[in-house]
Amino acid sequence: MDPHTNRVALGDIIISVEKAQEQANSYGHSFEREIAFLSVHGMLHLLGYDHEQPDEERDMFRRQEEVLKELQLTRLPVFGEGGINEE
Repeated sequence: MDPHTNRVALGDIIISVEKAQEQANSYGHSFEREIAFLSVHGMLHLLGYDHEQPDEERDMFRRQEEVLKELQLTRLPVFGEGGINEE
């Protein structure tokens, strides 16, 4: 806890800009969407979410998509796939 602000640090989120650009190109969506995805994904981990088990993964990815949808940064489905298109 920071004694001056009484705020608790949860941890750090480190994002490689170069890797994010590479992944955005690979997944066929914007760099902005990839940075947002990585940020939300990292924040959910800091808040205690995980995706080791199928039920945890469904919950975490559902929450990710909710946030990205709110930011209007959804990912378009790839031809031939159905449902939520997750990383």
